[in-house]
Amino acid sequence: MGKGKVYGQVYSLIRQERAGLLEALKVFAGLGYDGVELISDFKDGLDLPEFKQYVADLGLDVVSVMGLSTDEQLAFGQAMGARFTVANIPGHPREREELVRVAETLNGIGRNTARFGLKTLYHNHANEFMQVGDTRAYDILLQNTDPALVGFEFDVGWGQLSGTDCAAYVRQYPGRFPIIHVKECDKVAQTEDEFEHFPPASWLSRRASRATSARAAARRSSRRRPRRSCTTRATGTWSSARAASTGRRCATRRRPRAWPRT
Repeated sequence: MGKGKVYGQVYSLIRQERAGLLEALKVFAGLGYDGVELISDFKDGLDLPEFKQYVADLGLDVVSVMGLSTDEQLAFGQAMGARFTVANIPGHPREREELVRVAETLNGIGRNTARFGLKTLYHNHANEFMQVGDTRAYDILLQNTDPALVGFEFDVGWGQLSGTDCAAYVRQYPGRFPIIHVKECDKVAQTEDEFEHFPPASWLSRRASRATSARAAARRSSRRRPRRSCTTRATGTWSSARAASTGRRCATRRRPRAWPRT
């Protein structure tokens, strides 16, 4: 994966149901993503040659495949040109001895996936940032895995939820994070239960409520006073940004009464 490339995680669109994979890939291609991270060897009804051609025709690079374990599945990842696979480790151990055993398990998985040209990655949640003695669970995993066999897919959203300075943490372990999983989180967990859920439903409902109130206030405000905007005759859309990019002069006008609300 070269510098500056952006990949989409298919799981973000289709979740566990997996139906609609082919359409999801079209969406990623249409949005201009360089490639994707797939889920296991699921091909949405196509055989391997058909699926491989479908992805190639969309111009997508398969950088990683989540959850490959059997030789057949690993062979699929290899055939798709993936460089990484994300291992599934159940539970969230909190004792040093347990974490060292998990690290040893990851090393073993890494030796197996290497036979297919794939490097094993571990994907964190927030629990890995909990304190274990004088260190964190994540540190124990990093320090007890072989860098040649095991890498880590750093999930920024879960890291932020834990209150970690994600950029500083990645810099602390250069070369160990070949993939960064980027997603937003503007909260920090305050309880153990919140560490387990991303994002807590209560936060979602409060955020949705605030967003609804803000949109209603914006609509009321737009009716009361003129808005400095610019419109293009071709589309009839208002956009100050468009005015800046096209050089068109903006004028102070009132929105038409029937202007669509968003």
